[in-house]
Amino acid sequence: MSFLKKLEEISKKATEVASEIGVESQKRYAEYQQKTEEQRKVAEAEAARKKADTDAFLAQHIPSIVKFKVAANYHGGYPGMPDIIDGGELYVGEWDLVWVKHQTVIHLPYCDTHDLELENFKVSMVRSIIAGGHDNDVHRLKNTVVVVCRINDVKQRVKFEIWGGLSVHAGALNAQKVIDHMAEFRHLFVAESQPTPATPQVAAGGISVTAELERLAELHAKGVLDAEEFKAFKAKLLEKL
Repeated sequence: MSFLKKLEEISKKATEVASEIGVESQKRYAEYQQKTEEQRKVAEAEAARKKADTDAFLAQHIPSIVKFKVAANYHGGYPGMPDIIDGGELYVGEWDLVWVKHQTVIHLPYCDTHDLELENFKVSMVRSIIAGGHDNDVHRLKNTVVVVCRINDVKQRVKFEIWGGLSVHAGALNAQKVIDHMAEFRHLFVAESQPTPATPQVAAGGISVTAELERLAELHAKGVLDAEEFKAFKAKLLEKL
């Protein structure tokens, strides 16, 4: 066999091998793409499921009527909870105050709330500088909302640090907004010691029980309150007599 003939055969064989390698590479790449697409679909389906679960959870726990919503860190006071949980949102509803982070919820009905307070909160020097003042100046700001409430018949002080981004001043402003938005619901708060009312139809503080019962019935009829919530709020209202 001549040298040229031998070289031609080698070249032909190399071409065949290269073609086989190319076909195999394309096959593996196609398999990789298919696997990647399947993984993407699984991840998207899982993300959609988690979002649906979260949305359903929030729909169940977030007040149907939200007067004000703000980012807030939980800073202790609720039985069985850690001392601090960063992140989350605080909702000022028509009947309750609700703090939510993922699927962790703190629910504080107004009918179990005694009072609200604003408390000083110590901040870092970095946040002090960003806020535009010395640490001592920022320390006098009040950006922690304290809810004095009754939980399992025990008086508790549940605290929420209200977030204002990098500005401590904005946090203090948002904390005051929480207090201001809840002011219209103070008539639902329970007194520390409940006095005997002057008449059987007026609760402590001069609120008409009949009017409040009618309001509860209307909310129940509209589906804002379910049967158990209506019964619970009605019982709490009657306790004030």
